[in-house]
Amino acid sequence: MKVRQSKALVGVLLIVIGMLLLWGGLPAAGQDEDPAALNDQVVDLYQQGRFQEAITLAERALRLREATLGPEHPATAASLNNLALLYGRMGDYSRAERLFQRALAIREKVLGSEHPDTTTSLNNLAFVQIDLGHPKEALALARRALQAEEAALANILIFSSEKQRLAYQASVDPYVLPATLDSALDLARAALRFKGIVLDSLVEDQRVASASGAPAIRAQVDELRAAKRRLTQLTREVPNDLSPEGVELRRQERQKAQGEVERLEGELVRAVAGLGRAPRSLAVTTDQVQAAIPEEAVLVEFLRHRFYLGKNRFEERYGAVLLAHQGPPRWVVLGKAEDIDAQVRAFCEGAEKPTSDLDVSRKLKGLHDRLWAPLAKYFPAGTRMVLLSPDGELSFLPWVTLLTPEDRFLAEDFDLRCLSSSGRDLLEQVGKPASPQAMALGDVAYSLPSTGAAAVASPADRSQRAMELDPLPGTAVELDELERICRAKGIPIETVRGQDASESWVRSARSPRILHLATHGFFLPTIQIAPPGAEASTTDLEARGVRLVNPMQRSGLALAGAQRTAEAWKRGETPPSADDGFLTAEEVGTLDLSGTWLVCLTGSRTGLGEARSGEGVLGLRRGFVQAGARNLLMTLWDVADRETADFMRDFYEAALQDGNAPGALASTQKRWLTRLRQEKGLAEAVRLAGPFLLNFQGRP
Repeated sequence: MKVRQSKALVGVLLIVIGMLLLWGGLPAAGQDEDPAALNDQVVDLYQQGRFQEAITLAERALRLREATLGPEHPATAASLNNLALLYGRMGDYSRAERLFQRALAIREKVLGSEHPDTTTSLNNLAFVQIDLGHPKEALALARRALQAEEAALANILIFSSEKQRLAYQASVDPYVLPATLDSALDLARAALRFKGIVLDSLVEDQRVASASGAPAIRAQVDELRAAKRRLTQLTREVPNDLSPEGVELRRQERQKAQGEVERLEGELVRAVAGLGRAPRSLAVTTDQVQAAIPEEAVLVEFLRHRFYLGKNRFEERYGAVLLAHQGPPRWVVLGKAEDIDAQVRAFCEGAEKPTSDLDVSRKLKGLHDRLWAPLAKYFPAGTRMVLLSPDGELSFLPWVTLLTPEDRFLAEDFDLRCLSSSGRDLLEQVGKPASPQAMALGDVAYSLPSTGAAAVASPADRSQRAMELDPLPGTAVELDELERICRAKGIPIETVRGQDASESWVRSARSPRILHLATHGFFLPTIQIAPPGAEASTTDLEARGVRLVNPMQRSGLALAGAQRTAEAWKRGETPPSADDGFLTAEEVGTLDLSGTWLVCLTGSRTGLGEARSGEGVLGLRRGFVQAGARNLLMTLWDVADRETADFMRDFYEAALQDGNAPGALASTQKRWLTRLRQEKGLAEAVRLAGPFLLNFQGRP
């Protein structure tokens, strides 16, 4: 099926029919048929597999559109597009081509070359050209479509909220045609301009606004942060009044708060645009990124993308664009996404509780053969450093642990470093932090004495009831070692422990040089907080309760008092969320860490979240990058308490020696993996030293 926004013809037809209804459905004088009604019948016939009858009605609807609205009306173009889709489904690609060409000509003339409908026609026509065996013509159309999508995105980025940007990003598919046509040059351009674009643009807006000397703009930044915190609070708290009226009132409050956040985001974006700053991300070129790649390095830009199999069939795949300091980009196909995702999950799920060295070895060598070997044969001679920009489930893979055919860790043969978003990160200009200070938190008192505050009655989801936060005594050693190292380096450091390790302390951070948070991380499944005693249907629960779907609200850090909150949830109570001991990723995104050189999250599972193709991992990773962190160290699974303290001691010694955090992690993991393998075996080496991951921005 030849349309970029949808994977099934039924979905496409529904979109097209909606467009037809929008553009008008009034019959001409004397006509007794409504084109919109005819198109409803077209959808029904298609769903029944009665394609020829559907085509007959679609042709009749087209004639009515032409008679009623004229041959160059957008609705006429939509009818042409609709009919072309049906002919394509029947395999009559030549007729589909002619209809798509007519629709494209109308849309370019009436709507303009950058309108989304015009882009759709370009893509649809390109798919037909592939089916007709005309790859050059298809590539020319794909390039026009990509240029139009870039122009539309540039406009979106200068006036819209985060929600609107994410919606647009989800509506475009800049990789499917270049990947299908094996165009490495176009894939490199698309990846460097579209991948992670929403997060990157938000960070850029906030950075420009914060650096602005205009007090009004600085005030807008503070107002937006406060509005986001308020929205998070309203989303997480169960209303006092659980009557239908009370729940409806809370829903309206949340809706109003969401609207306020979007309004403030839009105002801030327009204020930044008024400073004369065009979106930097969309001006990035392949040559600029290649110039930033060291001569002995290669950039691997992974993409999870759709691939057109021909004859209306698509498949999700992984591939990678390879960029070196010099030379043209290369596109490497890795295989079906479903199979690769399953292979990655199978390893990660068993990594923290391995069954045997043999099982771990088999999985790591399988991943090497599937994901690394196809890439390595194209690395330039002398490659020592590999800059990784993962996508999808590959974001959760500890690449350093993969085993080569020679039974060596990848960390032994390559210096592996992970970018925060895409190759654009290499162009980031890393400024000095606002404060030379280090701030560190650990040995958290998760259980605090009850304050006696009134709680709201409401049973919580099983995932919340099961949350148990074990003490982490090793984090006290971690803080002791960090204090010793910082003082030896002349770095002032502030540490907090026990009940002082609170949300308010973290929120007080103002761009320290280092922020170290040694505590549990969490990533919960979708949460349903239901009214008391509810035995109603899921739909009813969603209507009357609180449903947390946003991964930025379901992931975060546990701080002082978190266990007390978890116990309250067990009793069917919900303490006020403003000081409940849980700092969500969404709240993290409102912190002021612009210029912060290094953030370390050394508790368990701090690197988890929801992988969203093309937009990174929605969770703590996104929150801290949005807050401004330049280097972010996280963990992929449960870590050993005491061994982590020793690992972090070695990491900090190396990182503060030359200021190169990514290089420090690479060298520290290499030493630990090889030593632990000799002392404790392969499985323990991977479990203890494998989960640490660092995302960075700037020169490697």
